[in-house]
Amino acid sequence: MGTLRRFNLQAILEDTDITSFVETGAGRGWSLDYASKHDFLRILSCELQPDLYEEVVRKFAGDPRVEVRCEESERFLRWCVDAVAGPVLFFLDAHYPGGADFGLTNYAESMRAGDGHLPLDKELMALRGYSALSDSVVVVDDSRIYVDGEFQAGPCPAKLRASPQATERVTHLLEELEETHDRKHLRLDHGYWILRPRSMAGIDLGAWVRQRPDK
Repeated sequence: MGTLRRFNLQAILEDTDITSFVETGAGRGWSLDYASKHDFLRILSCELQPDLYEEVVRKFAGDPRVEVRCEESERFLRWCVDAVAGPVLFFLDAHYPGGADFGLTNYAESMRAGDGHLPLDKELMALRGYSALSDSVVVVDDSRIYVDGEFQAGPCPAKLRASPQATERVTHLLEELEETHDRKHLRLDHGYWILRPRSMAGIDLGAWVRQRPDK
């Protein structure tokens, strides 16, 4: 599990025309809390686990910018395609539903047939319909699920890795996005892919990445 705090949201907002933040997998609202401290006009997320969803809704009840929906991430993103306008910072972090990252269940119980517990391919397909995608930034968390090798948090346990078929689908969709975006891979934490519009490729990525995400 990575963290949105790894990224300097203020620098991203200053370097882009982004006005909205869209996340998949709200969890306990840690990323939403960080995003809410910045000047986004809309802050949207989804959470499939009912107890976590209710917790997050209560937490942000006083912030009219924040909207959280209790539904599958693919369906949520397809709703966003029509409900959101303009450049967005997408943070894709929905996997192993049921709250395994928070001790509400275990990863084995979260697994579904056909890699249904890893919706990244469906999320990327849903984003293809977004009219302002070419001006948006996409950050994918937990890339080690799909990529071999060492990461700051260590390699992904073999039993939690995506199947070769799921990895192939995700790889193909990421390559498609390279038609409009510059893709970088970070091995910090559990790994991130960052996809920036090609018009932003000259921007120093180092200014977007925080070396101490806990500060």
